[in-house]
Amino acid sequence: HVFGYDKADILSGRVPYSDIIHPDDLSRVAGEVSAASGNLDRTDFTHQPYRIITKDGDIRWLDDWTAIRRDVTGAITHYQGIVMDITDRKAMEEKIRQSEETYRALVEGLPDVVMRFDREGRHLYVSGNVRNVVDIEPEAFIGKTHRELGFPDDKCRFWESAIERVFVDDALFETEFAVEGKNGPTLFNFRVIPEHNELGAVISALTVSIDITAHRRAEKNYETLFNEMLNGFALHEIICDSA
Repeated sequence: HVFGYDKADILSGRVPYSDIIHPDDLSRVAGEVSAASGNLDRTDFTHQPYRIITKDGDIRWLDDWTAIRRDVTGAITHYQGIVMDITDRKAMEEKIRQSEETYRALVEGLPDVVMRFDREGRHLYVSGNVRNVVDIEPEAFIGKTHRELGFPDDKCRFWESAIERVFVDDALFETEFAVEGKNGPTLFNFRVIPEHNELGAVISALTVSIDITAHRRAEKNYETLFNEMLNGFALHEIICDSA
């Protein structure tokens, strides 16, 4: 059923198993089996996924577990194994990989700093533009909390509280925070978004930090302009009606 050949064709040797394995995978599979066979102490399973070409020309993925059976002298008597058709699983993995690549490309193109956290506040994902804020590479964040990375205690408590709040309340949380970054004080709009599994439980928290330093500076300058101006200023509303 998996190979498309009659069992007799394979058992008789009319269709060698090596002819069924995809040529791009054959040398790898043969090398693994040869290495295991040459090791007299090796009696465990070899495990490797590979592609086959069916009688109809279809390409399918197999997950192969093969054990080496020897006699008392150590000579190989036979191989005993189980193969599972994992074609559908491989197709799903490829779709997930492509989806993740698309997601990553979209996120990496944003000016905002995007992070994902587990319930303990460990970083699961950090966008590359975090380099613009701190002198820490994105890869160094993964699996660590802010405390483990050496951030100030007050900032750690702020982030821990925000992340915990989203896990408990299962609702978006938004606020602002300032951090002393590479280019001086930076003010961020901070959004924490709950992410759910298929059962609806919160499994991670996605954060989006938007640099609003220039925006707040412009607001402050505008406010200062009116507070310090020497001229009078008034805003009038003129109602035009029958009266």
